[in-house]
Amino acid sequence: MDGLIEQAKSRLWNIVNMLTTLKYNGKAPQIELPCTNTEMTEFPKNYIRKVAPLTQDLD
Repeated sequence: MDGLIEQAKSRLWNIVNMLTTLKYNGKAPQIELPCTNTEMTEFPKNYIRKVAPLTQDLD
């Protein structure tokens, strides 16, 4: 399972990095991402919890 998670994280970073290079009418998009948590220890199955609000800090 760890390999699949790492592969998904890598693919998501590739998408984010591609989005930061795009321009529309000469302007770069404002990209905002949330910090989420999908651990199932105390939450119902398939529950996604937003840990932090949207941010433009992509690091």
